[in-house]
Parts: sequence; C-alpha cells; structure tokens
Amino acid sequence: MNTQKKVVALLGTALMFAAFSRAAAGQVEDLESRLKKNPTNPALLLELGRQYHHLAFLQNNEQAVESADKHLTRLLAVDPENAAGMVYLGSIKTMKARASQDRPWEALELLQEGFALMDKAVQLAPGHPEVRFLRAVNSVSVPDTFGRLSVALEDFEALDELVKNNSACLERGMLCSGYYFYGLALLKVEDKTKAEKAFRRAVETDPQSSFANKARNQLSALEKTK
Repeated sequence: MNTQKKVVALLGTALMFAAFSRAAAGQVEDLESRLKKNPTNPALLLELGRQYHHLAFLQNNEQAVESADKHLTRLLAVDPENAAGMVYLGSIKTMKARASQDRPWEALELLQEGFALMDKAVQLAPGHPEVRFLRAVNSVSVPDTFGRLSVALEDFEALDELVKNNSACLERGMLCSGYYFYGLALLKVEDKTKAEKAFRRAVETDPQSSFANKARNQLSALEKTK
C-alpha cells in the first residue's frame, strides 16, 4: 500500500470512529434523560454502561470510564446477577488497571477484581455472546504471566460455536474484533494455521474496519514466514 492509500485508509478509520463516537454520545444523552425518570431501570442502566464502555474504549475517555463504573455498579445493586452488566463492569475495571500502571498494587487489585467479575458473569451466562466476547478479549490482552490465555481460547471457541448457530448473535464490529483477537491468542500457542483462518474471518466479517486492517497486517506477516 503506497503512502497516499495509507493516508486515505487512516482517514477513513478516523472518520468511522468519530461517527461511532458521536452516535454513542447521542445515545448516552437520550438514555441519561430517560434514566432520570426511572433511575433504577435495569435495561437503561445496562445500556448506559454499555455505551459509556464503548466511548471509553474508543476515546480512552477517563470520564466515560467513571460513568460506566457508576451506572454498572448501580445496575448490580438493583440486579446482582445481571451477567451482561457484570462482564462490562469487569472490563471497565481492567481499563482502570491499565490507567493505574504507575501504581502497580492498585493496578493488580483492579485487574483481579475485573477478572473475578468476568469469571462470575461467564458462570452465570456461559451462552451469552457479549459475556464470552468481553472476557475473551480482556483475557488475551494481558501478559501471559496472568494465566488467562487458556481462558481466552475457551471463550473464543465457545463464541465460535454460538456464531455458527446464530450468525447475528453478536454485532458485526464486535465479531470482527473477536476473530482478530482470537487469531492473536492462537499465535501465542503457535497454531498459525488456525490463526490465519481467524484473521481471514475478521477481514470477511467487516472488511472496512480497523480490526480488519490489523488482521490483514497479521496475514501479511504470516505469509512472510512461509
């Protein structure tokens, strides 16, 4: 890819993320307004937590992290066994851990809290696609010393089966990134054949996404090793 094409691709990705962020911000404003009228509504608290989580992930937005934490904590106070809320809160805790790397003990405590929440969420709802997805992605994103790689592989394999039975069970962008991270997990166990298949599925699922571009880069690197 020449320089001009790279610039166009990067601009397209930036515009896509900006559009997604604006849409999420608009949804958040509407949901916050509705929540004022019904402050203990589990569905509203979950959707707000989910949208703030997406904003935090896309923008590295500390305020969105805190808002997600607040709403998801309130959700679990109202509905203690809400697996989706639990896994999103666990993921938020891992975001907080990454932001606390200059305070190692605090970061470790947040990471352990986050994974404990995600593990409990999977126990409560092992067939929930979002629950499996978020635990898998978080598990493959931490250093191998935490022993989460086998958990990530288990979740990705379960998610693959769920998608085979219902291709619409997970939003396309999440599914694409799931295949990308699945490929990374497979590379860690040196299964290049399956990793290549996962990266190709990422590209096929959402060809214009940033994760599809990352998958293409991985496929190019794998091709050079043949």
